This record gives sequence, C-alpha cells and structure tokens, in this order.
Amino acid sequence: MPKFEGRLEVLSISAVHQHPDNIREDLGDLTQLAAELKTIGLISPLVVYPHPTRAGDFVVQDGNRRRAAAVLAGLTEVPCVVLPEPTRGAKADVEAMLTTGRNHRLLSEAEVSHGVQTLLDLGLDVTTIGKKLKMSRTEIKARAKLAERKDELAHAFTTGTTSLDVVQRLYELEEKSGDSELYERTVKNLPDNADLDQVEKVIVTTEAKVLGERNRAELNELGAEEAPMHAPWAKSTWEEITDELGFAEHHEAGHKYYFDYQSAVPRWFLEKEAPEPVPAPEPSAEEIADREEQIRLTQALATLSGVRTKSVVRRLQDRQQVRDTDAREIMAKRILSFEDDSRDELIGMIIANPPVDGADMDGDEFEAADAKWRGNALKFLVKLPLANLVVIHELLEFEPVELDNLAGFLRSTVERERYGYKRPWQTRNFNFYGLLVNQLGYQLDSAEVEAMEYCAKLEPGRNHELDFLDFTGLGGACQSCGTEPFEPTGATICTGCAADEGEDS
Repeated sequence: MPKFEGRLEVLSISAVHQHPDNIREDLGDLTQLAAELKTIGLISPLVVYPHPTRAGDFVVQDGNRRRAAAVLAGLTEVPCVVLPEPTRGAKADVEAMLTTGRNHRLLSEAEVSHGVQTLLDLGLDVTTIGKKLKMSRTEIKARAKLAERKDELAHAFTTGTTSLDVVQRLYELEEKSGDSELYERTVKNLPDNADLDQVEKVIVTTEAKVLGERNRAELNELGAEEAPMHAPWAKSTWEEITDELGFAEHHEAGHKYYFDYQSAVPRWFLEKEAPEPVPAPEPSAEEIADREEQIRLTQALATLSGVRTKSVVRRLQDRQQVRDTDAREIMAKRILSFEDDSRDELIGMIIANPPVDGADMDGDEFEAADAKWRGNALKFLVKLPLANLVVIHELLEFEPVELDNLAGFLRSTVERERYGYKRPWQTRNFNFYGLLVNQLGYQLDSAEVEAMEYCAKLEPGRNHELDFLDFTGLGGACQSCGTEPFEPTGATICTGCAADEGEDS
C-alpha cells in the first residue's frame, strides 16, 4: 500500500491555481455546484501541490471544477489536501485527472428522488429543501411521490423514458382530478420519451375516453337507445334535442343518444313522425363514410386546438424557447410588410439604401426591383438588435401626420375649421413623440413645445392624458375644487365655486 504523504490545510483560494494542462476542456455549467458550495461549503477537499514557479502558491491536481465553482460562489478559502510536488511531473497529474474524472458518477434520478424523500422524512419542509437544493416546490413533491410509490411512472422516469416535467404534469393531473383510473390509463397510454405536447394530447383523449365509457355504461343501465349513424345530418327524419336534460330525462322523453367521434358527451335526437307514410331515402354507404370522416377530422382538430394553445403558452413562457434570430426575422418582416411609400422612405434611410423609384419602369420591372430591394432590406434589418427593430416597427406603426404644421398637434375634440384636418394627435403623433423621447433620447425643439402648449390652450376641457409635457396652469380645471372640464371664459374657478364665494364668474 502506498504511503500517504499529504496534509490537510485550509488555503486562500487566490493561492490555488487551476492546472494549466487540465484535460477537462469544458468545465460545464457551474451554477448548481456553485449554489451548493455557497449553501453547505466545500466538503470534498481539493488535491493540490506546490506551484513550481510561485512560492507559497499551489496547483490543483484534482478538483479543478470544484475550484472554479468555489470562485463563482464567492468562497475565499478552501480545504485542500497538500501533496509534495509530483516526482513524475505531468504524468502523475494526467493519471490523477483520468482516474478521478472517469470514476466520478452523478446520482441517478432515483437516488435523487430517494434523497429528497429522506430529507422530508427527517423533518425538513419543502421550502427549506427547495432553497438548499435549488428545486421548485413542484419538483420536490414529484420526486417525493416517485420515491414513495415506485409505480409504472416512477420506473419510466428511472429508466430515462420519461422526463421530470412529464412526471410533474401527470402527478398534477392525478391530484387535481382525484381520478386514479384516469391517471393510470394516461400513464399506460403514454409513449416512451413523450414531450409535454404529446402528454397533453394523451390526457385530453384519455379523459374523453374514460368519460365516454362511463357515460355509455350509465346509458346502458338506463336502457337508452342509440340513434343511427346518419341521425345528425338526416334532418328531415331526425331532430336534435338541445334542451339541458339529464340522461334519465332524455330517456323518458324517448330521445336517442349519439356519440360523435372521440366525444365523451352524447348528443340527443328524436325521430320525427313522417307526414306521409313514405320512408325517407337512406343515405348511401359512401355518404355515411364521408360524413364519418368529416366528424372524425372535426373532433380530432377540436381536441388538438386546446393542446396547441397550451403548447404555445408554454413555449412563450420558456425564455430559452424563442431564438433571438427568429424574433428579429419576424420583426424585420413585419417592418417591411407596411409597403407604404413614406414608410419605405424611412426604412431606406435606416438601411442607407433608398427604395426603388418606379417612375420609369413598367409593372414587371418595378416588381422585380422592389422585391430585390426588400430582400436586401431584410438582410440588413435582421442584423439589428431586437430592441431597435421593435422601436422601428412602432415608429412605422405610429407614422406621424402633419407634424410640419400646427394641424399635427391638435387634440381630437378641438373644433377649428380653419385647419380642416382630422387632428391626428390622439391616434398617432402623441405615441410617436413618446417613442422619440423615451426610447431614442430625442430632445424636443422649442417650436414643438410651443405648438403642444398652444393646442393645449385651445382646449380648456382637454384630456390631460394627452399632455405630452406638464401644462399645469393652462386652464381647463377649476383652481378651487379641481373640477374639469369646464369653460372658464377668463375665470379661474367654476360657476359653483364662484357662487359659494359670492363671486360672479
């Protein structure tokens, strides 16, 4: 047995250096390990030896990843086993790295779940465990169930054929529905390596199947009759009953039930009395088959609709799901979709490439040249930061109108016939200035400030939410009670306040 020549010391982390020839090229994500070290400290000491060129410093032989995580966690000291400098040089270092690196084994998912359950059994609450292990409450509860139950779902998770988020969703289904049969059948119907979209679809279809079977059993117990396949569209001989009645009430009234494809709830029909004893023509086999196909597709699409919505919502909640490049391309295409001359002119200024002037072109020539310009514009725009693209889109959305004259600053309720314009301040220009000032740091010119103030004065009873600047004191509100709007006509208080004070306003 080789003699152990090391000694245990607590060293300043600044004196412990990562091995310059560490064979582990990628240390990986250190976030979780750093959080662990910050919580419970470094339990497994680093193995170090004296630095060959820096007196008093050390080189890590084993534990480079733990050292990097300790730095990330903000530790200032670390426990170390200090060995003599290797007599075999780099050979000994590489051998140590290979040995420990290959022998380290992560806990299996089952072992993690067992550990969580053990902590709960020892009296730790969910909140404390979550803080220490950086786990959500949902994950802790799911892992505890996995360790406790060891059912088919737990086996699938342990063997790697089901992910933790799927386990959490299925345990949530069991808890909220309180229906063990629904849970068990959903687990049984689940394909290996199913993602959440597939899980949601299996849940919806299994729910419908379980409820449908239970409803059919109840109908059979009542002795209710089933309507023929063609009842829903043979309107001349069958009438659909839409009254909200129980199964027993429908049965007593002589109604017959009908289940659409994959539907859990029956529809009810009543056979009409023919006015003449002439039987209505029965639909052909082809018509019945076509109708069945329509019903099947309609029900399948209806089922998928809810699953698709949940899938979209989950992806939007996932910060890593939508790539920045995809989002920039979407916004760039939106910017180019306006296809308006004045907006294209602004885009041309932004990309330093003016839009096509088709004055001397025929239709086909202009269309080809414009398509080329838009392609080049798209290539330029997708390279801009996403925030810039959002602001550009909003600027185009709120394209200013008549800001080169006073009409562009008029409020929506002011009537001034001499301007003869629909006053775009409320619909466009107010928001346009918000983007300029708040997002792009534009400094208002004195002429713009005066124009805003002038138009605010024209409307004593104005909506103050449309005051881009603070125009307090311009009128429009009683200086005594604050009532607005009112027509001051030179007075500073409203008629009511003037009467109370004995003044003639």
